[in-house]
Amino acid sequence: MHGRLALLGLLLASLPVAIDVPGIIDTTRAATLHADIAGGGGQIALIARGCEGEILQLQHDPVRAAGLDVGVTLPTDLVIGTRAGVIETKHATTVGRWGEDFTPWLGGGGGGVQHFTNRYVNPYVGVESRNVGVGIGVLIASEPFRLGTDVALHSDVSGHVRMGGEKAAFTLKWMEGVPLESEGHLTAAFDAGAHDGHYDTGIFVGLVGPYDGAIFGARHRIWFTPAAAMELEAAAGTHQQYGVWLTLAGMKALRR
Repeated sequence: MHGRLALLGLLLASLPVAIDVPGIIDTTRAATLHADIAGGGGQIALIARGCEGEILQLQHDPVRAAGLDVGVTLPTDLVIGTRAGVIETKHATTVGRWGEDFTPWLGGGGGGVQHFTNRYVNPYVGVESRNVGVGIGVLIASEPFRLGTDVALHSDVSGHVRMGGEKAAFTLKWMEGVPLESEGHLTAAFDAGAHDGHYDTGIFVGLVGPYDGAIFGARHRIWFTPAAAMELEAAAGTHQQYGVWLTLAGMKALRR
């Protein structure tokens, strides 16, 4: 893993130098640095189902997470950045109808409360033009991600596709939440911005874990200045699943 990180870091460090050549960069525009830091928590349902989909056992686990997203948008619309975060979950081992813990991939057995911590880093690149955006990243985590009762999600990539601009946009994202557990691992979102640029608002549906089934949410970001904003995000699903997350965001033009 250390070799992969070193190679990826060298690639990302050399990429801006490789593209910043005369005649390609629009010198009338400045590169922009962005930084988002977010945190919060919620509750996930772990459900054991029978052959016909009936619920055999249900348990709620609390989740807390924090994340950071720092990147630079170059005058060519190329974006280079890194997301990172930590996810903490508690799981009270219970005895199921077959005499053992019904969440075997979490460790199972032994009784008591088990604590799980997953740390990850997610370097990424993308192109974000006015009306279209696309990005892809490498996801390196210390543990697998939660997907269901007896299934763990192993994903080495992240990515998104966006259609639309500042006034209205639809985005499909895979493993790009900040923090990562604030939405479904697969998220479909619709966002809109005010004409005066003072706020952004949006709705989303999260799919494919870590929640059981879909989770529906909304977010609202208020820009106090052109360079500083605060965002509140809340989501809820069936079986008393929910999440509440706060983000502090900043932007800064980098003069050449």
